[in-house]
Formats: sequence, structure tokens, C-alpha cells
Amino acid sequence: MQLRCIVGILFSKALTFHRYNKPFHIGSFMYTAILEPLIYHPMTVWWGIRGNIDYFRGGPHGVHRREKILQGRKNESV
Repeated sequence: MQLRCIVGILFSKALTFHRYNKPFHIGSFMYTAILEPLIYHPMTVWWGIRGNIDYFRGGPHGVHRREKILQGRKNESV
């Protein structure tokens, strides 16, 4: 059901705006519409779950020092 809606929306957009004239473009949209719920979305959900687990366990939160920016500011003030 969802895939039919996506395909219908892509075709209506291609027919309405006339921006994607080549069949390759429409084919690549269909390919992406089919693969996104099967590959990319589960990976995104998994990364989100892992991020929440790391957050609640007190793991790394992606905080990094910006040494290059700090060095640049020190040089500018001189």
C-alpha cells in the first residue's frame, strides 16, 4: 500500500512539473522508493536505538574538542 502511494506520488510529480524527462530518472526514483524502506530505514532505526542505549548507559555522546578552531582563534588574536 505504501509503495503504491510513493510510486503514484513520484509519477504525478514527474508528469506535473516536467522536470524529470528521462526514463532513467523515473527508474532511479522507483529503485530508491523500493530500497529505502528495506535497507535505509531499518539502518536509521537501528542507529537511533543504539544512540539511545549509549545515552542512557552513559556512553560517549559525540562531544569532541575543536582544537583546530581554538588554535585559529589564538593565532588571530596575536
